[in-house]
Amino acid sequence: MRRSKGRRARRPGPTIGLLYWLCVDVEKTIEFILNQAQTEAILARVAQRRPIRLGVREARAERVRRQKANAEFEEKIIQLAAAQLETEEGLRNLSKRIDAFIESMHRGANGHQ
Repeated sequence: MRRSKGRRARRPGPTIGLLYWLCVDVEKTIEFILNQAQTEAILARVAQRRPIRLGVREARAERVRRQKANAEFEEKIIQLAAAQLETEEGLRNLSKRIDAFIESMHRGANGHQ
């Protein structure tokens, strides 16, 4: 820059290029912030869905466990009922044998009639 007599040197002021660069930089910053906000909103929705999905998955697994437990319980009840029938039949046979024994004791069937 040349200095002329009697005049002070002018400082260079903001140029149009600098102003354009600042505007573009501000626009990029705003765009970045908006993209970040959208990304955070998406992540928040995903974060809200995940516990729900996990809860549904756990409920399904629990239903399967209960169905299996119910089937096993029903099988055990069937086995128990069959064992009860065998026990009752054994008791009837034992009762008949005891009655026959007691009857034989009343008759005195020991060979000395």
